[in-house]
Amino acid sequence: YQELRGAEADYKRVLQLDPRNSEAYLNLGALYLQAGERSLAAANLRQAAGLGSRRAAAIIRQQGL
Repeated sequence: YQELRGAEADYKRVLQLDPRNSEAYLNLGALYLQAGERSLAAANLRQAAGLGSRRAAAIIRQQGL
């Protein structure tokens, strides 16, 4: 759990520096999905997909988000 929170903070720092970083949104979405936080996962994965991430779009479809 502590590792997930540390990773969450890291991705959020990346997004503060580069708010158009689709990989950070993708990874943050995947982290939230792993933690069972589906609404946060969906929001971040949609952001990544909106920035062109095909992987995020695929996860959204696969997970029914």
